[in-house]
Amino acid sequence: MALAQYSYGKLANYAREGKELPYFGGYDKNGNLTKNAKEIYEAERPLPIGYWKGSGLALLLDLIASILSGGNSTYDLSKDKIDSGMSQVFISIDPNKFAAMEIIDKTVNEILEYYLSAEKIGDQELSYPGERIVKTKAANLKNGIEINEQVWKKVMALLETK
Repeated sequence: MALAQYSYGKLANYAREGKELPYFGGYDKNGNLTKNAKEIYEAERPLPIGYWKGSGLALLLDLIASILSGGNSTYDLSKDKIDSGMSQVFISIDPNKFAAMEIIDKTVNEILEYYLSAEKIGDQELSYPGERIVKTKAANLKNGIEINEQVWKKVMALLETK
């Protein structure tokens, strides 16, 4: 399943047939939201998964989590007013079982480099998911954690009440 609202194959089909997409599918080269498949295909800026594909993926994950954990499905949770007993599945993979660390590092770095080479929209800084957290952690380790003054006063007031 493509994680874009429309796969590039689907965009190519609509573009070839000269048809407009039934729903907005991405952006043109000027950053305008459009239903024009050819413009989206050329700009390489499709919208992320949503609508029917997003709900389909959510359904699939609900089924997998419920079956693998033996826990409650979304359907089960909807029966009560309080969410409890939610199904959770944690999967752990040791990448070293599949490739040497040097190969893994090279692959990750190449993918991130490609990801970050995308054309910027305006002055927005490009980043991959989690990158800002890594930068924030490094800055906090170096400079200490910035604390909002009002929040700090509330924390200190809690100490005084004991």
